[in-house]
Amino acid sequence: MSLPDALRLILLAALWGASFMYMRVAAPEFGPVVLILVRLGTAALILWLFLLKKSVLLQIQKNFWHFVISGFFNNALPGILLSYAALSISSGLNALLNAATPIFTAIVAFLWLAVPLKKLQILGLFTGLFGVAVLSSDNLEFKPGGTGWAIVAAIGATICYGIGVNYARQKLSGISSGITAVGTLTGATVTLIPATPFFWPDTNPSSLAWIAALSLATLGTALPYVIFFRLLQSAGATPTATVTFIVPVFAIIWGSVLLDETLTGSMVIGMVFTLLGCALVARILRRKEPSSAP
Repeated sequence: MSLPDALRLILLAALWGASFMYMRVAAPEFGPVVLILVRLGTAALILWLFLLKKSVLLQIQKNFWHFVISGFFNNALPGILLSYAALSISSGLNALLNAATPIFTAIVAFLWLAVPLKKLQILGLFTGLFGVAVLSSDNLEFKPGGTGWAIVAAIGATICYGIGVNYARQKLSGISSGITAVGTLTGATVTLIPATPFFWPDTNPSSLAWIAALSLATLGTALPYVIFFRLLQSAGATPTATVTFIVPVFAIIWGSVLLDETLTGSMVIGMVFTLLGCALVARILRRKEPSSAP
């Protein structure tokens, strides 16, 4: 990976890592549904400014319902679940649980599309699920004031991503990444608009909450999308996928420095196993194939 691409990767991880902090600040005042509408709607508008062309409009019109379904599972529903989780758990823990997305994506692909798994990937699944269990072990309290449902919501978000990613692979694979980005964000926004009047907060959120929400939309969504697809084009899929392992680190740093959150021993252990499992599932770590050359 070249130096410019490495810098893009670090910037992307830092931006996505900060998004968990923004949710932690804004979700209590906006509520999960309205916050994600602001996030996705604003980000979609920003991307439309760059991609407003007749060819884009035709592609989105042609695949509108695929974008709606993909946007619901890739953006709207997991965003709401993560925002709900942010009401109770730290941004670092939320990001670490979200890092298990490749694991649940592989499980969904295996169960739904019968995508075969290699031995090391199966090992990665069990390793990653053990890591998730360790991350959750200290927080599965379902009594009033407990964080059990927040943990369930965060894990549910990763399952949604697994469904959304596999659906997009099936239905949107021939469409450019830029059109897919603006299409799924638009589709996700469409799914949230009807529910918004029922969830709009009784009092207008504070200036700090608005700053966090708009930062989530611009710095945590629109800009990372641009960087992500630029990095994907120049560095390739596998190097770009390593951002999954860096995002939680930045989420923990942002949460510790700006929100005074703490990193526990179980979080460190769970992080190691979860990210190791993800690396095996995503085949970033793999057994070296024997050379057939004489």
